[in-house]
Amino acid sequence: MNERPLADALHASVPTRPDTTGWAHSARMRAQRRRAGVAAAAVFAVVGIATPVALQLNEPPSVVVATPEAPADVSTVLVPDICTDPLLDAEPLVDDDLPDGATRVWLCGRSDTGSALELVGAPDPLVARADEAVEAFNALEKSEGVLDCMPNPLDYRVVVEYPDGVRRAVRIAGCGDLRDATAMFDVFRADGAGYLSQLRELWAAERAETDYAFEGADVCDASYASVLRPLPVDELTRVVVCRADGLATDGALTPEILAALGSSEPLGQEAFLETTLPDAVLLTPSGDPISLMRIESGTYWWDEGTGRRMVRLDPELEARFVEIQGAPRPAPVTPTRPSLPPVEPAGGLIPGVCEDLRSGVIAPEALPASDVLAGGVGRVWLCGDTLPSYPDVGPMEPLTVDPDRVVDLVNALPAAEADACTEIGGLTFHLVFEYAGGEQRVISAETVNCQFVGGPEGRTGGAELLDDILPLWQSQRDVLPVPMTDDVSVCSEEAATVGVRSVLPVDRASLYRGFVCGLPADGGDEWIHRELPGELLIALTQAQPTPDPSWPRPGYSPLDHPYVVAYNQFGDPVSYPVDGDGALRLEDGSWTPGGGLKAGWTDLLSGLRQ
Repeated sequence: MNERPLADALHASVPTRPDTTGWAHSARMRAQRRRAGVAAAAVFAVVGIATPVALQLNEPPSVVVATPEAPADVSTVLVPDICTDPLLDAEPLVDDDLPDGATRVWLCGRSDTGSALELVGAPDPLVARADEAVEAFNALEKSEGVLDCMPNPLDYRVVVEYPDGVRRAVRIAGCGDLRDATAMFDVFRADGAGYLSQLRELWAAERAETDYAFEGADVCDASYASVLRPLPVDELTRVVVCRADGLATDGALTPEILAALGSSEPLGQEAFLETTLPDAVLLTPSGDPISLMRIESGTYWWDEGTGRRMVRLDPELEARFVEIQGAPRPAPVTPTRPSLPPVEPAGGLIPGVCEDLRSGVIAPEALPASDVLAGGVGRVWLCGDTLPSYPDVGPMEPLTVDPDRVVDLVNALPAAEADACTEIGGLTFHLVFEYAGGEQRVISAETVNCQFVGGPEGRTGGAELLDDILPLWQSQRDVLPVPMTDDVSVCSEEAATVGVRSVLPVDRASLYRGFVCGLPADGGDEWIHRELPGELLIALTQAQPTPDPSWPRPGYSPLDHPYVVAYNQFGDPVSYPVDGDGALRLEDGSWTPGGGLKAGWTDLLSGLRQ
């Protein structure tokens, strides 16, 4: 069969590729559950390149069907089973080190980062050089942690297997240091980026000796990206075109595709692109992937780790892609950023617009179920409750990457039908939608009671709405991190009384700035704030509190004691009261700085009411 009849047959048999917008999360879950062995979906194996202009099919494709019971083959499975849940039954390090005698070492990515990308490591383990990987980790400088850093773009785990069936794991933390993956706040090693470079060299050396090559084509079920990003373009050798029917057409890369990748250009922040299932995946010989997503005909984008890039293919090559793939899915809408008024400066640990909401300058409006929010929003702010009795606050930055997703989530909620509600209390959060020209719409959403969204005549499902929108901020930070650099007021009577905490999850290990707040012991009413020194803040991030079920103690008055407020790189805060004995009350117990930190802690509390 020559090329043209085969192409006609493929084109005729392939259904329209469905719109995959919003499938990224489901795809990641499918990838995590993928069984060992070759993909359950059939894979077309394509032989040869007939011309240098496009992908070529010289022979009828063979169909390879997975055998689920077969053992995992590291040459065909991109994400090994051990990397789908690398912490299952993992044991702690021994005296802060990885023990000698490892049999295999795996480099794993992460799929639980809030990003729509599925980060993958190496499909094959280190065997001959497993002990070298262990030695390299143990030789890293021990560290008490890293403070004051920009968000870390790396995200990987290393899993080490031993002959007795034990496995241990280390992970890279928020500031680029390494930790025991089974522990939250201890066992630090500096220079996670340097360790990853050493691992890259060890894998390259072992693969050169074993002639390892990744042969799998089951790469279309998620938007895969390598933890070794950015990948050199000249190391790419294969392209897998993701078809509409779940099959994958596999071939070699032509010089034209490589030239297009080499001349790619960065995408500006005005490009709002949702990560979907890929249209094509490019691979190195060892299986490091780059997922291409179509923007419009002939134009694709990918994430190289430090940003997103755009590549244009010539019309003939794009036509070949579409012919193999089947009718392409509709291109995602790429709106331009509307003209918006300047962001109001924050006076404290909440954005200025949320402060306006608390003070009554702006107020929530009714959104009847028959009404819909208009699209074309420029940015969305997430604010906490207007009542001072709730400590929850929203993120310091607005959602600007495709903020219409929040509009769609609100409009999709069902109409409220509850006649009576029995639950009381609980957070009511607020969404502020800002449009071009300064127009605002402010919507309230209950998380308990009837969970009204937009008032009693509106919709219901406020708790679910909050669960759905929080990951949007987390994934935006993966692409456009906006670290908190301003000095703001952190002490207030409200924070002392009920505390302050972000609606986003805050890992205590990620805190990078903190303050002691308190009223003067001489009876004044002006709040005093004193910044925690670096060594004390590091100790706080690593503290192991002592359980104390007696808290809060009878007669404890928050305004008569200091408290600590701290926040992460993005300004997401948490607060901890200080009891009468000078102990910090953490999430699950009490902790008092001791040793060389005791004198400094005492100085911080001196002169404060307690």
